[in-house]
Amino acid sequence: MNPYDVLGIKHGANEAVAKKAFKKLAMKHHPDKGGSTEKFQEIKEAYERITTPEKFRDEGFTRGGFNYQRGGSVDDIFSEFFGFHGKQQRQASVQLSLWITLEDVAQGGDRQISLQSNNGVQAVNITIPRGVQDNTNVRYQGLGPSGQDLIVVFRIRPHQRFVRIKSVDLACEHDVDIWTLLLGGTIEITTLLDKTMTLKIKPKTDPTSQLRLKGQGIQNARQVGDLYVKIKATMPDNISDDLLEILRQQLNK
Repeated sequence: MNPYDVLGIKHGANEAVAKKAFKKLAMKHHPDKGGSTEKFQEIKEAYERITTPEKFRDEGFTRGGFNYQRGGSVDDIFSEFFGFHGKQQRQASVQLSLWITLEDVAQGGDRQISLQSNNGVQAVNITIPRGVQDNTNVRYQGLGPSGQDLIVVFRIRPHQRFVRIKSVDLACEHDVDIWTLLLGGTIEITTLLDKTMTLKIKPKTDPTSQLRLKGQGIQNARQVGDLYVKIKATMPDNISDDLLEILRQQLNK
Protein backbone atom coordinates (compact mmCIF):
# COMPACT_ATOMS: atom_id res chain seq x y z
CA MET A 1 0.00 0.00 0.00
CA ASN A 2 1.14 3.52 -0.80
CA PRO A 3 -0.61 5.54 1.92
CA TYR A 4 -0.11 8.83 0.09
CA ASP A 5 -1.88 7.50 -3.01
CA VAL A 6 -4.73 6.13 -0.89
CA LEU A 7 -5.27 9.55 0.70
CA GLY A 8 -4.73 11.34 -2.59
CA ILE A 9 -1.91 13.56 -1.32
CA LYS A 10 1.66 14.23 -2.41
CA HIS A 11 4.44 11.93 -1.17
CA GLY A 12 6.03 13.37 1.93
CA ALA A 13 3.02 15.56 2.85
CA ASN A 14 2.94 16.53 6.52
CA GLU A 15 0.60 15.21 9.18
CA ALA A 16 -1.78 18.20 8.92
CA VAL A 17 -2.34 17.51 5.20
CA ALA A 18 -2.80 13.79 5.89
CA LYS A 19 -5.28 14.52 8.65
CA LYS A 20 -7.35 16.80 6.43
CA ALA A 21 -7.41 14.23 3.62
CA PHE A 22 -8.29 11.41 6.01
CA LYS A 23 -11.19 13.35 7.51
CA LYS A 24 -12.64 14.15 4.09
CA LEU A 25 -12.35 10.57 2.80
CA ALA A 26 -13.55 9.04 6.06
CA MET A 27 -16.74 11.08 6.00
CA LYS A 28 -17.32 10.09 2.36
CA HIS A 29 -16.69 6.35 2.78
CA HIS A 30 -18.18 5.77 6.23
CA PRO A 31 -20.54 2.74 6.03
CA ASP A 32 -23.39 4.76 7.53
CA LYS A 33 -23.02 7.10 4.56
CA GLY A 34 -23.34 4.18 2.13
CA GLY A 35 -19.62 3.46 1.91
CA SER A 36 -17.64 0.25 2.29
CA THR A 37 -16.13 -0.91 5.60
CA GLU A 38 -13.12 -2.29 3.72
CA LYS A 39 -12.47 1.04 2.00
CA PHE A 40 -12.84 2.89 5.27
CA GLN A 41 -10.33 0.60 6.98
CA GLU A 42 -7.89 1.11 4.07
CA ILE A 43 -8.13 4.88 4.48
CA LYS A 44 -7.60 4.56 8.23
CA GLU A 45 -4.53 2.36 7.76
CA ALA A 46 -3.04 4.79 5.22
CA TYR A 47 -3.44 7.63 7.70
CA GLU A 48 -1.77 5.56 10.44
CA ARG A 49 1.17 4.64 8.21
CA ILE A 50 1.88 8.32 7.56
CA THR A 51 1.34 9.67 11.08
CA THR A 52 2.67 6.80 13.22
CA PRO A 53 5.06 4.72 11.09
CA GLU A 54 7.31 3.87 14.01
CA LYS A 55 4.49 2.27 15.96
CA PHE A 56 2.45 0.78 13.16
CA ARG A 57 3.59 -2.73 14.01
CA ASP A 58 2.30 -2.33 17.55
CA GLU A 59 -1.16 -3.42 18.55
CA GLY A 60 -2.08 0.07 19.66
CA PHE A 61 -0.59 3.53 19.48
CA THR A 62 -1.09 7.04 20.76
CA ARG A 63 -0.26 10.25 18.92
CA GLY A 64 -1.65 13.74 19.08
CA GLY A 65 -4.36 12.79 21.54
CA PHE A 66 -5.83 10.02 19.33
CA ASN A 67 -5.75 6.46 20.57
CA TYR A 68 -6.37 3.79 17.91
CA GLN A 69 -6.41 0.03 18.05
CA ARG A 70 -5.64 -1.70 14.78
CA GLY A 71 -8.69 -3.60 13.70
CA GLY A 72 -10.97 -1.43 15.84
CA SER A 73 -14.54 -0.80 14.73
CA VAL A 74 -15.56 1.99 12.40
CA ASP A 75 -17.58 3.58 15.18
CA ASP A 76 -14.52 3.59 17.49
CA ILE A 77 -12.50 5.42 14.82
CA PHE A 78 -15.19 8.05 14.34
CA SER A 79 -15.59 8.46 18.08
CA GLU A 80 -11.87 9.25 18.45
CA PHE A 81 -11.28 11.29 15.32
CA PHE A 82 -14.48 13.30 14.93
CA GLY A 83 -15.52 13.64 18.56
CA PHE A 84 -18.85 11.79 18.44
CA HIS A 85 -19.99 8.21 18.75
CA GLY A 86 -21.07 5.83 16.02
CA LYS A 87 -24.54 5.59 17.54
CA GLN A 88 -24.96 9.30 17.06
CA GLN A 89 -23.69 9.01 13.49
CA ARG A 90 -26.21 6.31 12.69
CA GLN A 91 -29.00 8.58 13.88
CA ALA A 92 -28.10 11.28 11.32
CA SER A 93 -30.73 11.76 8.64
CA VAL A 94 -30.51 10.60 5.02
CA GLN A 95 -32.14 12.50 2.17
CA LEU A 96 -33.50 11.66 -1.26
CA SER A 97 -35.63 13.31 -3.95
CA LEU A 98 -38.86 11.67 -5.08
CA TRP A 99 -40.69 12.71 -8.25
CA ILE A 100 -44.47 12.40 -8.04
CA THR A 101 -47.42 13.37 -10.25
CA LEU A 102 -50.07 16.00 -9.68
CA GLU A 103 -52.51 13.12 -9.20
CA ASP A 104 -50.30 11.86 -6.35
CA VAL A 105 -50.52 15.33 -4.79
CA ALA A 106 -54.32 15.32 -5.00
CA GLN A 107 -54.73 11.79 -3.68
CA GLY A 108 -51.91 11.47 -1.14
CA GLY A 109 -51.52 7.99 0.33
CA ASP A 110 -48.90 5.30 0.74
CA ARG A 111 -45.95 4.74 -1.57
CA GLN A 112 -43.21 2.11 -1.44
CA ILE A 113 -39.72 3.36 -2.22
CA SER A 114 -36.32 1.67 -2.37
CA LEU A 115 -33.30 2.70 -0.32
CA GLN A 116 -29.70 1.58 -0.79
CA SER A 117 -28.15 0.17 2.39
CA ASN A 118 -25.04 -1.82 3.31
CA ASN A 119 -27.16 -4.96 3.05
CA GLY A 120 -28.49 -4.14 -0.41
CA VAL A 121 -31.75 -2.53 -1.48
CA GLN A 122 -34.30 -1.96 1.27
CA ALA A 123 -38.00 -1.27 0.60
CA VAL A 124 -39.81 1.12 2.93
CA ASN A 125 -43.31 2.56 2.94
CA ILE A 126 -43.92 6.30 3.21
CA THR A 127 -47.08 8.40 3.15
CA ILE A 128 -47.32 11.20 0.59
CA PRO A 129 -48.96 14.17 2.35
CA ARG A 130 -52.12 15.18 0.52
CA GLY A 131 -51.62 18.59 -1.11
CA VAL A 132 -47.82 18.56 -0.71
CA GLN A 133 -46.04 21.46 -2.42
CA ASP A 134 -43.20 21.11 -4.91
CA ASN A 135 -39.70 21.01 -3.36
CA THR A 136 -41.09 20.31 0.12
CA ASN A 137 -38.96 18.33 2.61
CA VAL A 138 -40.83 15.75 4.69
CA ARG A 139 -39.12 13.88 7.54
CA TYR A 140 -39.96 10.24 8.27
CA GLN A 141 -38.51 9.19 11.62
CA GLY A 142 -36.47 6.00 11.75
CA LEU A 143 -37.05 4.91 8.14
CA GLY A 144 -33.44 5.38 7.00
CA PRO A 145 -31.26 2.34 6.10
CA SER A 146 -29.65 2.19 9.57
CA GLY A 147 -32.49 3.63 11.58
CA GLN A 148 -31.79 7.26 10.67
CA ASP A 149 -34.53 9.72 9.90
CA LEU A 150 -35.41 9.73 6.21
CA ILE A 151 -35.95 13.13 4.58
CA VAL A 152 -37.85 13.01 1.28
CA VAL A 153 -37.76 16.04 -1.02
CA PHE A 154 -40.96 15.88 -3.06
CA ARG A 155 -40.70 17.09 -6.67
CA ILE A 156 -43.85 17.37 -8.78
CA ARG A 157 -43.83 16.58 -12.48
CA PRO A 158 -45.56 19.06 -14.83
CA HIS A 159 -49.03 17.93 -15.92
CA GLN A 160 -50.06 17.83 -19.57
CA ARG A 161 -53.42 19.47 -18.92
CA PHE A 162 -53.65 21.01 -15.46
CA VAL A 163 -51.61 23.82 -13.93
CA ARG A 164 -51.40 24.38 -10.20
CA ILE A 165 -52.07 27.95 -9.11
CA LYS A 166 -51.40 29.14 -5.58
CA SER A 167 -51.38 26.06 -3.34
CA VAL A 168 -54.70 24.29 -3.87
CA ASP A 169 -56.32 25.75 -7.01
CA LEU A 170 -56.00 24.27 -10.49
CA ALA A 171 -56.49 25.72 -13.96
CA CYS A 172 -57.05 24.19 -17.39
CA GLU A 173 -58.24 25.14 -20.87
CA HIS A 174 -61.34 23.74 -22.57
CA ASP A 175 -62.53 24.12 -26.17
CA VAL A 176 -66.05 25.56 -26.58
CA ASP A 177 -67.61 26.20 -30.00
CA ILE A 178 -68.95 29.67 -30.76
CA TRP A 179 -72.56 28.48 -30.99
CA THR A 180 -72.50 27.32 -27.37
CA LEU A 181 -70.91 30.61 -26.35
CA LEU A 182 -73.59 32.58 -28.24
CA LEU A 183 -76.67 30.52 -27.41
CA GLY A 184 -75.67 28.92 -24.12
CA GLY A 185 -75.48 25.26 -23.22
CA THR A 186 -73.38 22.85 -21.19
CA ILE A 187 -69.94 21.28 -21.48
CA GLU A 188 -68.42 18.30 -19.69
CA ILE A 189 -65.15 18.72 -17.80
CA THR A 190 -62.97 15.85 -16.61
CA THR A 191 -61.23 16.80 -13.38
CA LEU A 192 -57.71 15.87 -12.30
CA LEU A 193 -59.01 12.75 -10.56
CA ASP A 194 -61.15 11.69 -13.57
CA LYS A 195 -64.47 12.94 -12.24
CA THR A 196 -66.87 14.15 -14.94
CA MET A 197 -68.49 17.50 -14.14
CA THR A 198 -71.10 19.45 -16.09
CA LEU A 199 -70.39 23.16 -16.51
CA LYS A 200 -73.16 25.52 -17.60
CA ILE A 201 -72.38 28.09 -20.30
CA LYS A 202 -74.64 31.12 -20.24
CA PRO A 203 -75.81 32.73 -23.53
CA LYS A 204 -73.44 35.39 -24.89
CA THR A 205 -70.51 34.12 -22.84
CA ASP A 206 -67.29 35.99 -23.55
CA PRO A 207 -64.84 33.71 -25.47
CA THR A 208 -62.05 34.71 -23.06
CA SER A 209 -64.05 33.84 -19.95
CA GLN A 210 -62.70 31.81 -17.05
CA LEU A 211 -65.31 29.71 -15.25
CA ARG A 212 -64.98 28.06 -11.85
CA LEU A 213 -65.80 24.58 -10.61
CA LYS A 214 -65.89 24.94 -6.85
CA GLY A 215 -64.16 22.29 -4.76
CA GLN A 216 -62.55 20.51 -7.73
CA GLY A 217 -59.00 21.61 -7.04
CA ILE A 218 -56.51 20.09 -4.59
CA GLN A 219 -57.32 19.38 -0.96
CA ASN A 220 -54.79 19.72 1.84
CA ALA A 221 -55.13 19.59 5.62
CA ARG A 222 -56.72 23.05 5.81
CA GLN A 223 -58.66 23.78 2.64
CA VAL A 224 -60.07 22.58 -0.67
CA GLY A 225 -59.19 24.38 -3.89
CA ASP A 226 -61.23 25.18 -7.01
CA LEU A 227 -60.76 24.33 -10.68
CA TYR A 228 -60.69 27.31 -13.06
CA VAL A 229 -61.65 26.52 -16.65
CA LYS A 230 -60.39 28.95 -19.26
CA ILE A 231 -62.62 29.04 -22.31
CA LYS A 232 -60.95 28.54 -25.69
CA ALA A 233 -63.38 29.47 -28.48
CA THR A 234 -63.42 27.19 -31.52
CA MET A 235 -65.05 27.36 -34.90
CA PRO A 236 -67.50 24.58 -35.81
CA ASP A 237 -66.74 22.50 -38.89
CA ASN A 238 -70.27 22.39 -40.27
CA ILE A 239 -71.33 25.98 -40.92
CA SER A 240 -73.70 25.90 -43.90
CA ASP A 241 -73.67 28.49 -46.69
CA ASP A 242 -77.32 29.31 -45.95
CA LEU A 243 -76.45 30.19 -42.34
CA LEU A 244 -73.56 32.35 -43.48
CA GLU A 245 -75.89 34.23 -45.85
CA ILE A 246 -78.34 34.89 -43.02
CA LEU A 247 -75.52 36.23 -40.88
CA ARG A 248 -74.32 38.49 -43.69
CA GLN A 249 -77.79 39.93 -44.06
CA GLN A 250 -78.15 40.50 -40.33
CA LEU A 251 -74.74 42.08 -40.04
CA ASN A 252 -74.88 43.96 -43.32
CA LYS A 253 -71.77 42.21 -44.50
